[in-house]
Amino acid sequence: MEVAADLRPVLGTALVRLDPMRIKQLQSPVLNNAIDELAKLSAQCMHLRLPLTSVEKLVASDHTLYLCWEYDSEKNVSRLLGFAKVGRKRLFLYDSAMQTYEGENI
Repeated sequence: MEVAADLRPVLGTALVRLDPMRIKQLQSPVLNNAIDELAKLSAQCMHLRLPLTSVEKLVASDHTLYLCWEYDSEKNVSRLLGFAKVGRKRLFLYDSAMQTYEGENI
């Protein structure tokens, strides 16, 4: 996904770790919108009704977002290549008798 902005001053390296505190410190509406749009594209690819990730959810959680991106100097755009969200998850599993088990994993 392309963002019509130079994110180098905001993000720095091509692979960046964004925890809730870092997102609050950056205070970048361009970056926040880009993350939300990338999450929407991800949800569409997985045929979900709503995105699983948003800046608002990240800031309110203990999850960390790893963002891979690059800058295209010819087009003067930043290109978001992908992301991985890491954190504790609540899992709901079913056994063969369809009994529900709840657990937490990292």
